[in-house]
Amino acid sequence: MTAKKLPKQRNATTASGSKSVGGEAIFQIDPRRRTVVMTRIFHAPPQRVFDAWTRPEQVARWWGGAEGSRLSVCEVDLRPGGTWRFVERSSDGQEFPFTGIYREIDPPSRLVSSFIFDVAEWADRGAEVTTTFEAWKGKTKLTSTTVFRSVQDLNAFVKSGMEKGGNRSADRLAKYLAERS
Repeated sequence: MTAKKLPKQRNATTASGSKSVGGEAIFQIDPRRRTVVMTRIFHAPPQRVFDAWTRPEQVARWWGGAEGSRLSVCEVDLRPGGTWRFVERSSDGQEFPFTGIYREIDPPSRLVSSFIFDVAEWADRGAEVTTTFEAWKGKTKLTSTTVFRSVQDLNAFVKSGMEKGGNRSADRLAKYLAERS
């Protein structure tokens, strides 16, 4: 397993070069289990983080990994069997669609859904994501575990820059939560 040490939870510069509120996300990659586990501490209670993660009007304010990108589509049907669909538009106008189906919802502590980057060369590389929102020292410890169908899918996802994009999104979420406190 590849793991990075937990950084101190403070403002830090992330791998993407942006300032982080609450510390950089930690990524653990385990090819044997076909998993990527991202952990990040947010300075907000679990219900606020869960809401920011699941309410489309809030997701649209922070989601996106590319610099200068925004969501042009943000649809959430938050129920087991319901779907989510986000289309990220880059600053140069390219669109990147993501979609999934909710499998489990236990507010504000747990969310399970499928995840598909919905373009031809990636659409058959889906994954399942379990996200937990744990109260931790007056904050929220968010842990997102992505399980891929194969090691090849895991490797392709890691190679695509998911760590950099994940850190940017987490930074945006931390900033959004800080602005709302």
